[in-house]
Amino acid sequence: MQGDNKGKNYLIIILILALIFTGSIWIAKEKGLLRSTQDVFNDGKGNLSENNDTTGEKKTDQSVVGNTETKYQESLTITITSPTDGAIVPSANFNVTGKTTPGSEVFVNDKETKADVGGNFSVNITIDEGENVIVVAANDLEGNYIEKEIKVTL
Repeated sequence: MQGDNKGKNYLIIILILALIFTGSIWIAKEKGLLRSTQDVFNDGKGNLSENNDTTGEKKTDQSVVGNTETKYQESLTITITSPTDGAIVPSANFNVTGKTTPGSEVFVNDKETKADVGGNFSVNITIDEGENVIVVAANDLEGNYIEKEIKVTL
């Protein structure tokens, strides 16, 4: 009789461990901490590349910001509509406008805003005389991160 209970106890422990492991995998995947090989190596067009982006945008998973690891994420883009790269601006105070994924947090240098339902954003900044670098970054609700920089001169 004791041998039967011992076997049942082992079975229960194995089932509990399996549930914990499965739950951990599910949570990690939901938080974007796990990537499938398809996410990493296939851009959906049959091209085997981790980041086929040719726009100059840096696309990373937010969990690895500061690392060189990148994640191909076609759904998160950012476009700076004004000012343009290399522009000469007439005033030290102006708006940086653009478009990204609706609801994304947007950072323009040290200022933060949120993209509206159409993905539009506008941030008023002040720059110094001479050449200035403007860094525009966004992160979406899925934890994806993207940034783009332009240079303007006052």
